[in-house]
Amino acid sequence: MNTLMMLSAGIKPRQKGSALLISLLVLIAISLMGVTAMNSAILQEKMASGARNVIQAQSGAETALRAGEQYLWWWYKSANGTQLVSDPNGTFGVYPVETESAQVYDFRTTRTWVSDGVEYSGTDLTSQTYGALAQQPRFIIEELPQEAIGISTGTTGVRNLGYDNQSSGSAGELTYYRVTGRSTGGVDGVVRLAESTFTVSR
Repeated sequence: MNTLMMLSAGIKPRQKGSALLISLLVLIAISLMGVTAMNSAILQEKMASGARNVIQAQSGAETALRAGEQYLWWWYKSANGTQLVSDPNGTFGVYPVETESAQVYDFRTTRTWVSDGVEYSGTDLTSQTYGALAQQPRFIIEELPQEAIGISTGTTGVRNLGYDNQSSGSAGELTYYRVTGRSTGGVDGVVRLAESTFTVSR
């Protein structure tokens, strides 16, 4: 007896509930897919934010590094041959690498942010509308002995800059410096360093 005949005879068809069960299963599957997609989107957002912080920190460290190199450049450009004296206290912003101070060691090795070194004095990178850093980048400068990098003492280089900013000065002994820049990203937890060797002839 089909459903139409059953209804004509006043007999109610037996409800099996399969449609309700299928609907619930489909709803659960859709919900799981939505939760998975949401978790994936959150994870991707965190990854993108982390990558952005790393790029910011590396760029900040490079900025501090260039500021340290510029400090050396301007010193020797305007000091007329006066040696930039290094001392353990970094009186002139330069430390001797032979007697590495706790300040320099922490600056170069600590994973978290430290406020040692010379603060970058250019644009305030912590107050930018977009891409602001958590801390203003910093740098330190260390004087390297020539023996430490495999060069004999007294090695001379090209001529010093003369007053006309051309190579009209006298040839001088090479002095090597290690410049280290340090910066955070948008948060204090992301810290990056950049390092270079800067050579001057005096």
